[in-house]
Parts: sequence; C-alpha cells; structure tokens
Amino acid sequence: MLKYYFTAALVGIFLTACAKKQEFLPITIQKTCQTPIVSYQLESIEIGKFNDLKIPQKQVLSQLENALQASGCFIKANSNTPRYYNLQSVYGSVILQTAQGGFWQYTSQSTAIIEIRLAFSNDNETRFYNSKAFLENTANKFLGIGSNSTLDSTHIQLTLNNAIHSAINKATQDLLK
Repeated sequence: MLKYYFTAALVGIFLTACAKKQEFLPITIQKTCQTPIVSYQLESIEIGKFNDLKIPQKQVLSQLENALQASGCFIKANSNTPRYYNLQSVYGSVILQTAQGGFWQYTSQSTAIIEIRLAFSNDNETRFYNSKAFLENTANKFLGIGSNSTLDSTHIQLTLNNAIHSAINKATQDLLK
C-alpha cells in the first residue's frame, strides 16, 4: 500500500515538474472608425536604449502598419490631406530572469517587457502615446526534473502585439475627441 502512495507521489511530482505557467491576456485593436479620420506618413522607427529581445525594426514596422490599418482610423497618405501627421516610433525591450530554490524544488521566471512610443506630429501639435506590455513565463523543477523558463518567438510576438495595440487604441481614443 505504501508503495502505491509513493508511486502516485512520484508521478505527481513528474507531472508538476513539467508544468509551465504563462500569464497572458491579449489586447485587441478597437475598430472604432468606419472611415479614416487621420492620415499619416511613417517617418521613422527607432530602437531605444535596450532591445534585449532583439526585435527587428521590420517586424515592428509590419505590426504597427497592420494595427493602424485594422483600427479603421488611420490611412497612409501624403501631406496634402486634412488631419495629416508625421508618425515617429521608438521601441525597446527588456528581459528579466529570476530563479529561486534548490535541488528539491527550483522555480525560474522569465519576464519580457516591451515598450513603444508613438509620436504623431504636424505643424500645430505633437501627440505622444506610450504603451508597455509584459509577459511572464514560470517553470518549476522538482528533484532536478523539469525545464527552465524561456521566452520563445511566439511569446515575444504576442507581447509586441499587445504593446502596439494598446498604443494604437490610446491614439484612436484621443484623436476621436
């Protein structure tokens, strides 16, 4: 009988050791405009002081343009249109990794933080919209069995989407006023 309890406990430990915890809530673009209200020309996308996740500018550019189009409020145009803005963007990313425990139980955690700043400017004004997105991934090891916490390209993509979508939603709400 004791043998069965011991076996059940070991199976439970092995199953738990492989478990990973990810906390993620996706942010979607709020499509609030039936027709575009702002025309823009993308002037620049710059990498900030840190880019630990090594996110390429082309990836940010593609996702930013897709999000602007998905909102329904923005259209790429030249400076001859009303409500025209030059758009500049700066982004950065940081990875925070922590670990605690020992041989019996070990927990590692990876946190991705991506921040983006959009600046819409014309001759009369400049409007800034900042956003920051986080993703935490936690993994546990028991008796040395299990894996360390990692962030893969899917995690990074989802976190970047959240940062961009949040900034675009803020810009949309403000420019609709």
